[in-house]
Amino acid sequence: MIGYETRQSSPANAAERFYWSRQRNKRSRSSTVKFPVTFEHVISREHLFNCFQELQRRGGPAAGLDGVRPIDVSPSEFGQIAGSLSTCLRDGTYRPTPTRSQLIPKSGSSEMRELQIGNLCDRVVGKAVHSALSPAIDEAFLEGSWGFRPNRNTWGMLADLLNTMVSEKRWVLAIDDVRHAFDNVRIDDALDAHRKLLANDLNHHFSDRDREQLLELVNTVLRGANPERKIGIDQGNPYSPTALNVLLQCVHDVPLQEEVVFPSWFRYADNLVYACHDVSEGHQMLAHVRHLLHGAGLQLKGDTGVRNLSARESCPVLGFEVAKRTRKRDLTISPGEGAWSGLKQHLEHAHEAPRPEVAARAALLGWIESCGPAFEVAGSSLPMVLHTAAAYGFREIAHPDEIRDRWHTSWERWNVLKRGVLRNRML
Repeated sequence: MIGYETRQSSPANAAERFYWSRQRNKRSRSSTVKFPVTFEHVISREHLFNCFQELQRRGGPAAGLDGVRPIDVSPSEFGQIAGSLSTCLRDGTYRPTPTRSQLIPKSGSSEMRELQIGNLCDRVVGKAVHSALSPAIDEAFLEGSWGFRPNRNTWGMLADLLNTMVSEKRWVLAIDDVRHAFDNVRIDDALDAHRKLLANDLNHHFSDRDREQLLELVNTVLRGANPERKIGIDQGNPYSPTALNVLLQCVHDVPLQEEVVFPSWFRYADNLVYACHDVSEGHQMLAHVRHLLHGAGLQLKGDTGVRNLSARESCPVLGFEVAKRTRKRDLTISPGEGAWSGLKQHLEHAHEAPRPEVAARAALLGWIESCGPAFEVAGSSLPMVLHTAAAYGFREIAHPDEIRDRWHTSWERWNVLKRGVLRNRML
């Protein structure tokens, strides 16, 4: 069972909740942004070199069309490249090169996602823009936005959602995704959203000259190799997730946050969830959101809809199933089809690793830590976990006691997270 405390001193209406959300963000500004954001910092040789090193550590091993992987270039070699790249960015002669398409499976789904892998220098520039702008931009994002943000994750959103449902007795969930969100971003709309954000909410972090230079660099990064490109931003570009968040903040988050009748909305990138009081309100919310997105050329998938948890329906949220206990004011989370599909994908890919058993063990234990809060009892899904591993050719890669220990650690983190989310909402 997952129980929740009743929220005390909650904001009474939309205006109060919007006000306190802004106050929390203002209090955090001094700690989230450590320097004034300048164009010279973003394009400096030192910053580009640091971003290259970060790509080597965490950016993925794939190569662009030039066939050069991050690990193929030594620090001394990129040190020389960084100087020339910085000069090109400064004098305005930098132009991104064409990308290489690569299909990868969507996490927890049988569908495929198309990534556009840029050449090394283009990935470094995208990373440089992301690492410099994101800390400043993040402070302007609203509380309901959870995806592609530092110190925020799937379980944080689930904790916030479930606390809200219990404390406000909202047992109906309206849920949908933005259809092909990255592919349908109108780049001019994304740039306008950036301009509004940087000029209004974040004008204290930028001089007028730096703001215009940075916006032009964002324009170059988003359009890629085709400066006439109008629609679509590349999945695989390090800055694209932040750009999508900025656009959806402008066309979705802020309009909803300013509603007179405040809706409880939760957004994880292009995954949208609304906690409602009844089914009718849920359908009204989705219709309203369709209207908001239409103005930006975006659409909902329309394949999930409204679920009434009081009527013994469960609802898929971020790969898990949320349900309400009969006659009780508490909720349960269980691994959904997406979560189990994710485990199967990891085990299948383990066969491609140099040491498949080691990769499979790491994947299994990592999955337990990630999905642990969805298991009500430590051993409740243990037979299914072991059976799944065996079906992919991995037997006895982890002792049952070790799996239980990992589950316990994950469960404790979940309880700490729930309390933290509850405290933040009460501030």
